[in-house]
Amino acid sequence: MSITRGELKSQILTLINKNASYSGFITDDKLNDAIEDSLDYLAVKMFEAGEGWFNNLEPLTVPSGSFTVDLSGLSNAPIMINAVRYLVNNVYVDLEYDSQQRGNLVKDSTDLTQYPKTYRLINGNKIYFNPAPSVVGADHVQVEYTSLPAQLADDSSVIDSQFNNALLKFVKFRSASICMSTAGKTVSSWKEFEAQWYEAAIAIISKRNRKTVMIRDFDSL
Repeated sequence: MSITRGELKSQILTLINKNASYSGFITDDKLNDAIEDSLDYLAVKMFEAGEGWFNNLEPLTVPSGSFTVDLSGLSNAPIMINAVRYLVNNVYVDLEYDSQQRGNLVKDSTDLTQYPKTYRLINGNKIYFNPAPSVVGADHVQVEYTSLPAQLADDSSVIDSQFNNALLKFVKFRSASICMSTAGKTVSSWKEFEAQWYEAAIAIISKRNRKTVMIRDFDSL
């Protein structure tokens, strides 16, 4: 289910007007902040679950004679790099992360290696190879990474579809609670529903992937 921020705001205001005295203190900016806060809160839970939420897989170009590949070329800003692979004979091969405790570093790119075996992350947003690879070009590095959803620009912005119906119901109730707290009302009639939808959201977040169930081999008995 994909809805816009404007549609979600309408649901929140309807909830507040049904259950409390709405005096107009809850401004548009406060509604926007409450929604962003609630989405970010769930996004962190999704990140912690390690179930592949907001995971991306993208190739990057490796420039000739360079030690580094800039991650700014990715579609989204990564908060965690899950894997880096290098193209070897039409196959992306996993590289090992170098903990900066092993091996000597060459001074410049005159001493090249055909394919890198390890990589480092430096300067916050660069993949570092040393020695520099000699086999380079477009899509020679594949990066698997996790990013957080982009902030909503305006009311026409569509909320990321990974926030499904159950998650959005929790966002609605939590955002309404945040808005009411800014108006000095810390107790609301929907707290029970907020808690119930939180439990439902966490259940969905933590069980996204079906685990393989081993089938008993009766023939071997």
